[in-house]
Amino acid sequence: MIAARVALAAALAAASAAAPVSPLHAQPSDASDVAAPLRPAVTAYRQGDTATAERALRSLNAPSADADAWLGAVLIDRGARAEGLRLIQRAADAGSSEGEHRLALIYANGEAGIPRDEARAAQLFEKAAEKGNRRAQLNIGTMYYRGQGVPRDLIQARAWLEKAAADGNVHAIYALGRAMAESAPPASADPARAADLFRQAAERGHMFAA
Repeated sequence: MIAARVALAAALAAASAAAPVSPLHAQPSDASDVAAPLRPAVTAYRQGDTATAERALRSLNAPSADADAWLGAVLIDRGARAEGLRLIQRAADAGSSEGEHRLALIYANGEAGIPRDEARAAQLFEKAAEKGNRRAQLNIGTMYYRGQGVPRDLIQARAWLEKAAADGNVHAIYALGRAMAESAPPASADPARAADLFRQAAERGHMFAA
């Protein structure tokens, strides 16, 4: 039994080294993670139809800070970086978790003319994550796992990734499996839990978990 556990842990460590963690853009393919009025626009945006997304967001009867954040993202993709960034910043300043998450992505990736700043990105991801934004929870968990913008901390990574995986997000499930497969004191590896998470991710179609 002990030998089997050791072999499993070694296999998981090898898989962990070979495959990337979820990117800092991971999101559902549908729009189930946003408020109902935003879903048509967000669905169009995620399908690459930014023109339809912009029209839908501009025609909302009740604009919101979250809508500003999504419209900002759309406008940046359509080349209107200044207006897009202004809307995202306004949404973040209003306390929108979507605005904070979108602004964090800009800092994390160095987009829209903003220099890359992983520490600022981590602050914003965590702020949005504390408000329940699942994508922000996945991203701050990933940053703690990688040690990007924050000191590497498997305990924090696992805590955030557990929250992100609660709704069945395949990227979060896989990333949590990666975090459970590794050991970094005071966090110990849990090969059995990692294997179960990789199985769940594979069943949901994650290409690196199969």
